[in-house]
Amino acid sequence: MKEIKDKSLKFVLRHYQTGKFDTRQAIRRVSPAKVIPLWCKVGAAASFTILLLAGAYAAYTTGLLPHPTDGAKVVQPSTITAPQPRHFHFDNTPLPEVLKVLGKHYHVKLTADDTSKHLTADFDSDNLEQTIEMIEHVLDVKITITRK
Repeated sequence: MKEIKDKSLKFVLRHYQTGKFDTRQAIRRVSPAKVIPLWCKVGAAASFTILLLAGAYAAYTTGLLPHPTDGAKVVQPSTITAPQPRHFHFDNTPLPEVLKVLGKHYHVKLTADDTSKHLTADFDSDNLEQTIEMIEHVLDVKITITRK
């Protein structure tokens, strides 16, 4: 007989007997793993999750673990967000009034070197520096920003 190089073919030839081959039994002998039904897997995962959550709850309530916010600095949203964009409308408005409105919106104090001018403009802005630059260019004034 020729030398057989395929190990799986050698196995079949060695164990094959005419009329005695039962595929289910052969698979059980050869198969290293058992098939676990899905409902068993889901049940095990749910049980593990419940145990994990119960353990975490017990650790926090008994003081074994600190609460996540203990000692943490709570930042209010208003301190980390910029002013919302706003539509500004000025119709022959004196420059001091324009600077007062913008300063109130951006929480700064604005002053100009020439307060005799008036502004007529409509703009949406969320950037104070760009707004000031535009007003300075249009009215030919110098505006100073002082943080409050």
